[in-house]
Amino acid sequence: MKREARLILDNGTVYSGWSFGAEVNTVGEVVFNTAMMGFR
Repeated sequence: MKREARLILDNGTVYSGWSFGAEVNTVGEVVFNTAMMGFR
């Protein structure tokens, strides 16, 4: 079942999307990778 979710950053930016997994409020850390890869 899809449930609407929001990611709210410290600077006030809000991203909306759909949650998956347990339906609980939580605090966490967002990690992303900006590396570029190429294939020949």
